[in-house]
Order: sequence, then C-alpha cells, then structure tokens
Amino acid sequence: MSFFPGPSKATRAYLHPEAEIVQILTSQGWQVQRQAMTKTRFYFSRLLEVTR
Repeated sequence: MSFFPGPSKATRAYLHPEAEIVQILTSQGWQVQRQAMTKTRFYFSRLLEVTR
C-alpha cells in the first residue's frame, strides 16, 4: 500500500481563494469565528473555525 501517489511521492494541494471559501460558508449559514495560520519548515496552511 502506498500513502503518497505518483512517482514523485508528493502529496497534492489545491489552493482556493479564502474570500471565496468564506462566501460559500456564510451563504450556507456558517460564520467564521477564528482564523489562524499553521506552518512548519516546508508547509503552511490557513485555518478557519466556523460555527452555525
């Protein structure tokens, strides 16, 4: 079993505009409560905590 697809063994990441994600969430009744960034030496991501 292989955890990483493809010959490069790289994971895939797809970037989405944050404003677009927030717009979709709010249109579905969610509200952003907190926002934060996570990072390591080679990886970073944006976290959104949402509630109804």
